[in-house]
Amino acid sequence: MNYAVLYPKNVSNLILVCSAPPSYTLWNVLYDNQFARRSKLELDSMDVLQKVFSTKTERELDSLKIVKPNCKEVVAYKEFIALHVRAMYYDKSKISKKNFDDLFYSFNFQPIPIIDKEVIETKWDITNELKKLKIRTLIVYGRQDDQGESTFYLQKESLKFSETHVIEKCGHEILEEQPTEFFRILMDYVKRTRK
Repeated sequence: MNYAVLYPKNVSNLILVCSAPPSYTLWNVLYDNQFARRSKLELDSMDVLQKVFSTKTERELDSLKIVKPNCKEVVAYKEFIALHVRAMYYDKSKISKKNFDDLFYSFNFQPIPIIDKEVIETKWDITNELKKLKIRTLIVYGRQDDQGESTFYLQKESLKFSETHVIEKCGHEILEEQPTEFFRILMDYVKRTRK
């Protein structure tokens, strides 16, 4: 969305899949929704785990998970992220251990708190700029996405040439929970909008 605002001539279509909100005003909805989806036991466990791995910086953790994956800080960090990820699913039985392991060991988590901080501190909001765009947009999200439906309503409201598809019984991880329905929606859109 931000790229489209900055370089609209370079964008013919936008496809937003469980995308973040275009305004800081909804940024904390995600964290509130995740909190609401966790049991007291999960929240208590996350607090205990965080105390173990918070002795290391995120940069150190990213290095340690490759060179010392069995050290106590990395094990605690991985268990914390596993609990975190559970809140993103409608059907927790669809969580793939292989996909989770691939994500944990290859994903760089360091930018996330930096982005969150900048969005809130600068009051980042591109909704007015999005309203000026004449770019066709596909918005797809799971009904139970932890972003919260207000995120996707704001995207739709801001992008005048958009169409929205909601996948039922689906959280944030659409490709694991409802891949067939997602690709049906995507391919239909691509076929209809190809120039």
